[in-house]
Amino acid sequence: MAGLAMLVAFAVIIRVPFFDVPMISDEGGYAYVAHFWTDEYQLYRDIPFDRPQGIFFVYELIFWLIGSDVESLRMAAAVYNAGTALVLLLLVRQVFDSGTAWVSVLLFAVVSVSPSIEGFTANAELFASLPLTFAALLTWQKRWAWAGFFSGLAFLIKPIGLSGLIFVLGWALVMRVSWRSILWAVLGFSLGPLFMLAHGYLIGWHYFWYSVVERKLLTDTAVSRDFLTQAMRLIGSLATTSPAWLLPVALTAITYSQWHPRTKTFVWLWVVSSLLGMAIGGHWSRHYYVQLVPVLALMAGPGAYRLLRSSRRLFSHRAVLGAFVIFGAIDLPLWFSAPEAVSEQVYDRPGYVLNDEVAAYVNDHTAEDDTIYVAFYQAEIYYLAKRRNAVPQMYGYELAASRDVYKRIVASIAQREPAMVVWVQPPPLEYATPEQFEAVLLHGYEEVQQFSEGDPATGEEHVVRVYARISRTPIPVPFTSTKNPRSLVSLLHSES
Repeated sequence: MAGLAMLVAFAVIIRVPFFDVPMISDEGGYAYVAHFWTDEYQLYRDIPFDRPQGIFFVYELIFWLIGSDVESLRMAAAVYNAGTALVLLLLVRQVFDSGTAWVSVLLFAVVSVSPSIEGFTANAELFASLPLTFAALLTWQKRWAWAGFFSGLAFLIKPIGLSGLIFVLGWALVMRVSWRSILWAVLGFSLGPLFMLAHGYLIGWHYFWYSVVERKLLTDTAVSRDFLTQAMRLIGSLATTSPAWLLPVALTAITYSQWHPRTKTFVWLWVVSSLLGMAIGGHWSRHYYVQLVPVLALMAGPGAYRLLRSSRRLFSHRAVLGAFVIFGAIDLPLWFSAPEAVSEQVYDRPGYVLNDEVAAYVNDHTAEDDTIYVAFYQAEIYYLAKRRNAVPQMYGYELAASRDVYKRIVASIAQREPAMVVWVQPPPLEYATPEQFEAVLLHGYEEVQQFSEGDPATGEEHVVRVYARISRTPIPVPFTSTKNPRSLVSLLHSES
């Protein structure tokens, strides 16, 4: 028990330096839904979010048990991730041995928090990893129905849970089990999606369909994105995340040839199914790689254990040394950096560093029932300011996927719906110039505050501008900007 307690403590403590790194948009979006979702203000109907319900339930539970600030979210994620380490310990002990298991989970604790994969955040991948790792353990034990059930539970948190079902079914076919066992696995998995669909039906099927299918599946997933674009994103993400995965891969190579064929098949099925789950979105974002960390830690355990038992061998593997140097040069210094420096290096979005100040100003200068709009995406400001969004769009991909979303933004501002507009990023150039967007703002809003942050990478200053509503009279007809005769409202009317 003492060893398990020390493992949990280590898995939590190693994440402490990242607890107060500024909140990111994914965390802000989930927190926004968890905070505002009520019987009167419903998910999908009033908050058209494209995620299953599970991640919002997780956030609501964190709010209830620990707190609602970013430190509480990261603390909860740390404890939760320690639970994944405990499940992984059981699995590696059964696949290999006890000594290897302890080394694997210690490696998991370190790699899972890697800034290169945004591992320190309270993202959906982290919360889906526990049920997926539990499903892997149950798959190894041939408990098909329960393995399917926990995969379905992961699906409720994020659709990458589908990878768990692929893994279960693949292993069932390798083991040549009966069709009855396969059916039980599918039935176990189906409980998660069925809950999601039942809730969508109760809210209103057309709301659910629009939020989950039309806004995401048909416009911004692997099935809707160009293959070449996805391939280039994959290559880029492999390079960016290499400090996290190179070391486990190098350690795996040390003993891989000595593994039992059954173990090799199990591991490869887990890797391939995880990659398929990561590919669903088509973006290959860095935090997707969090899903790979449990299987990478399992794979690396035997090699790391062998090296630790022989100090002479420790420096004889150049690949391991090279991977360790890359990790030490890129990731390790961030454990000792200021929270703002971590945010700037990992995300290169100076607006993140300013979000607490901006949100506090908006909260102080608007009424509780006012709505705001953050141009054009930084969902955490809505949550931190505790103000609902005037336009149901919080992320950049929603804006990039459809010009209609941009028209809705312009129409909302022209109708004076938001009490404040927080201008963080420029509009997409294919839709309008910054001058055109400013033309809309200045007919009914005035700039009341600026927040600035220097960008160390470029030496440029990033400015967030806050505009307050000074007129409630909607724009009746298209007007002409003195800076650009083709104003946004003209654009809106001409393309309607």
